[in-house]
Amino acid sequence: MITLKVRRKNGHIIRFELWGHAGYAEAGQDIVCAGVSALVIAAANGLITHAGVSRIVRQGNGRFTCLVRDIPSERARDMADAVLGTMVSGVAAIAARHPENVVLID
Repeated sequence: MITLKVRRKNGHIIRFELWGHAGYAEAGQDIVCAGVSALVIAAANGLITHAGVSRIVRQGNGRFTCLVRDIPSERARDMADAVLGTMVSGVAAIAARHPENVVLID
C-alpha cells in the first residue's frame, strides 16, 4: 500500500511524505503508483516553479519527503496552498477509488 502523510501548521501544508508500493499491478505497469507518484513529484516541483517557495526534498529507501522551507510572501503562500491542495485532492480521489492500494493521512 502507498501512504501519503501530510503535515499541516496553521492550516497550511508544511511537509509531506510518500512511501510504500501500491500493489495494483506489476512494477512498471502499476497505474495507481504512477498516478500518485506523478502528483507528488509535480507538487514538489510546482512549489519552486509556480509558487516561488523553497523546499527540501529527500528521496531514497522507498520514501519521498518534501519539507516546505522559505515562503517569501502571502502570494507565494497562496500559490503553495493551491499547488499542495491540488496534490492532496488528486491523491484523495485515487485513494477513494483504490482504498486497498492508497491511504492518505492528512
